Amino acid sequence: MVFARGDPGLAWCELTVTNNPLRRSPRELRRQLNALSDRHGGARAITQSTHAIPQAYRRLAPERPSPAEELTLKRLIRGQYRSRGVLPDALLIATVDTEVGVWALDADRLHGVPHVGDGIVADGAGPIAEWFVDPEYVTRATRRLVLFALVPLGVPDGAVEEALTIAAEIVKCREKAP
Repeated sequence: MVFARGDPGLAWCELTVTNNPLRRSPRELRRQLNALSDRHGGARAITQSTHAIPQAYRRLAPERPSPAEELTLKRLIRGQYRSRGVLPDALLIATVDTEVGVWALDADRLHGVPHVGDGIVADGAGPIAEWFVDPEYVTRATRRLVLFALVPLGVPDGAVEEALTIAAEIVKCREKAP
């Protein structure tokens, strides 16, 4: 895991996958999403803004909800967290469980090391995505992933490491599933 310090910083890890990372989630992962939906209702949406990690994200971008708050609000509107495939589900679970925003890139499409710019995540070729926006870099053919987290000042390294680990383990665990 690599941490690039600053405010905000960027943390990332790389992993290899053998299957399409956007394939349909197996039943077990969809059940995990349903259980997460049951645990995260209206009370969480109300109190989440008082948690330290969402507050750190809001200091970074006051006009936006934190990544975890945004997912919680979408859950309330839709009635549940909906499965969108193994990788998107892994990113959702990691973000909701830790409140640290996690996104993914196709490592083979990167030009150098990802870094944070003024309101953007970029690489050597230029901007990849705005903060808090899914870069949509990963395709069905992606076989090397970079999972990354935007890390505002005040977000503990342990929470960031946990978020990236959760996402990586879900993706890698589902590699072995039929």
